[in-house]
Amino acid sequence: MGDDGDFDVNTDKFTVAASSGNTTVAGTLGVTGASTLASASVTNNATVGGTFGVTGATTLSSTLGVTGTSTLAGVSATTLSTSGAATLNSATVTNNATVGGTFGVTGATTLNSTLSSGAATLASASITGAATVGSTLGVTGATTLSSASITGAGNALTVTNNAVISGQMRADSGLIDNNLQVGGNLIVDGELTVLQTNNLVVDDPLIELGNTNTNGGAIIDVGMVFRQPSGNSNVVTFYDASDSKYRIGLTTNGAYDSAITTAGNIEVEVTGNVTATNTLKAPSLELDGSSIRIEGNSIVFG
Repeated sequence: MGDDGDFDVNTDKFTVAASSGNTTVAGTLGVTGASTLASASVTNNATVGGTFGVTGATTLSSTLGVTGTSTLAGVSATTLSTSGAATLNSATVTNNATVGGTFGVTGATTLNSTLSSGAATLASASITGAATVGSTLGVTGATTLSSASITGAGNALTVTNNAVISGQMRADSGLIDNNLQVGGNLIVDGELTVLQTNNLVVDDPLIELGNTNTNGGAIIDVGMVFRQPSGNSNVVTFYDASDSKYRIGLTTNGAYDSAITTAGNIEVEVTGNVTATNTLKAPSLELDGSSIRIEGNSIVFG
């Protein structure tokens, strides 16, 4: 016992302060059984080779080095740095998380804020809320996105290989720079479809026009308009719903109009026979080296 009331062993090697009860060990403190610390403050490095159990609050002002397996029931840290792989059975991150190396999660992980990383590769991912990816998102397995927001350059989604979509794909607008092949039906619900192609090939031998011209609605003109250069009337062949006649002629109307009005006559040349099974009316009739005969109610040119 020292003159100051402290309990000293070999001078300053092991000291218990009389006033505070603080204990100072200059060498190694070896404990063969379990050690329980209600509260601990470590100002320098602490190395634990076996089990280290803490039931209360623990404050580490410097480095905690663990050479064996460590189990932490709850950790609150401003910065958590691992030199090797870190495996978390369950983790909740309430602020930003930056992972520079390997981050392995075997259980459920909840992120309330931003997950920040460079290139990210996910073997399998299921996202039920909004997902924002500022860099590269690489997915090697199945990925299910209930909602996705793409904030990359030009808000672009680039698929270098095949993309299989089993449900609906929705987009406000889209641009395809190369071929698009649709294995099923292609249904366009918009009001305008523009085909800026040099050649159009259709396998269907029967083309229906005026699909919405059904019973109960207004009967509209149905036909085709052949656009001519500026300053010239267009050529039209159509069924005139106003007087139930099929007409061929010139018009100033276009494909965007709902009604067609002829604006001039057009010459029609038929290289073969023309047969009328009913009355044939014409304001004038001119024959140029051709014959005409009447068969019943028909006039046959030939």
